[in-house]
Amino acid sequence: MIQITQQRPKFSEILNYFLMLGTTGFGGPIANIQYMRRDWLAKNWITDPDFQDAFAMIKLLPGPVGYQMVLYLANRHLNRKLALLCGIAYLLPSIFLVISCFYLIEQLREFAAIGKFVEGMAIGSLFLLLWSVWKLSGSLLRTPAFWFSVLVTAFLHLRLGWSEPMCIAIVFFVNWLHHKSKKNDLRSITPLALATLGGLGLAVPLTDRLWTLAVLGFQSGIMTFGTGLAIIPILERHLVTDWHWLTSTQFLEALSIGQITPGPVLVITTYLGLQIAGLAGAFVFTVATFSASSLNVLTWFPIVLGRFSKSSLMKIFNLTVCSVVSYFILISLTTMGRSASPIGLAAAMALGFAWTFVPKLPIGLFLPTFGIVYLLFGF
Repeated sequence: MIQITQQRPKFSEILNYFLMLGTTGFGGPIANIQYMRRDWLAKNWITDPDFQDAFAMIKLLPGPVGYQMVLYLANRHLNRKLALLCGIAYLLPSIFLVISCFYLIEQLREFAAIGKFVEGMAIGSLFLLLWSVWKLSGSLLRTPAFWFSVLVTAFLHLRLGWSEPMCIAIVFFVNWLHHKSKKNDLRSITPLALATLGGLGLAVPLTDRLWTLAVLGFQSGIMTFGTGLAIIPILERHLVTDWHWLTSTQFLEALSIGQITPGPVLVITTYLGLQIAGLAGAFVFTVATFSASSLNVLTWFPIVLGRFSKSSLMKIFNLTVCSVVSYFILISLTTMGRSASPIGLAAAMALGFAWTFVPKLPIGLFLPTFGIVYLLFGF
């Protein structure tokens, strides 16, 4: 059997690769990760088992999964500082496009057609969020344990008013107890459960808006498990429902821009920061949100990957995160959907559902397409 030696790329090669991916990687985080897997395997920069193990673990980390995968891959061949530079190179094209879109929309908003097009994309973004829930949960949707976890989450949230991190901790503990009871092995709770519980209740007094954005971004990035999608309900609840800094329409607009630009969806923090506090707000909110992910992946994650990648606890935690995050995204969808035209929303769901049945149609083109449909038919 011929054994192929894994190549060790130069810093310039990795930097250029991620800069190009950040410029052309449309389709959201899952699509970007598929591009990384295809390209890195073709270049022989990583083995498929190593890639799959890392991806399975990174999905369980708080923060944007695509960006964290970039940091992990770069850090395999480089030091932490150079890996961070690669992560920044991946983000910069998206941030530039988001800022450009913001100022372009502001200049053209007075034209009715542009306003209608942007409104259509905002409504269409609700379907993409629903589609992302389906992609996140995958085969778990067919398991009774997933729906049981959703029901437990609904009770904790609707009846007791608990937040997403608290629900993750309790649902994980319930699933862990169920797993142990089947093995008749109810020992003391694991360090992983303690670490999850230890993250509860983190709160910092919020005063100035920039400081508030910094704290919200870092808390969301460091505490919210379930990929970057899980952070969206947190941001919507604070910025729209609790603090009333934005309307649902403004938040949906930011979400749609984050979904049509390449790179991670969480570049919506750049757009949200612009809406709230201008360029300073965009800088603070973006840096705070992504710095938490950088801290995770470049410090303790490589150690944990080697120890727990095959652990049954990871499967339990994955089930917990997917079910709780799916529930909170659906709740956020219903909240944001109230500001949308019912006919327009129904049209977005119908067209989006039909879109998924055509494999060769890039999902990234759905939003501008529906924006044009919304403009032409005037829902």
